[in-house]
Amino acid sequence: MSDRDDKETRESKPKREVARLIALAVLTVALAAFVIDNTQSVRVGFVFDERNPPLIWVLVVTLLLGALIGRLASWLRNR
Repeated sequence: MSDRDDKETRESKPKREVARLIALAVLTVALAAFVIDNTQSVRVGFVFDERNPPLIWVLVVTLLLGALIGRLASWLRNR
C-alpha cells in the first residue's frame, strides 16, 4: 500500500464519521417530528376492553410486535 493510499484512508474515516453524525441528526429530528405529530389519542378495542392511548404508543407497540413476529418466522424457517 502506498503512502497516498494510507493518507486517503485516514482522511476518509473522519468524513464517514461526519456523514454518520449528520445522518443520525437528521433521523433524530425526523423521529422527534414524527412523535410530536402523533400524540393524539386513538381508540383501540381489545377483546374485553377499550382504551385511548396516544397514537405513537400504538405505532411503537405495532412495530415491536411486527419485528418480533418477523424474527420468530425467520427463526422457524431456518430451523
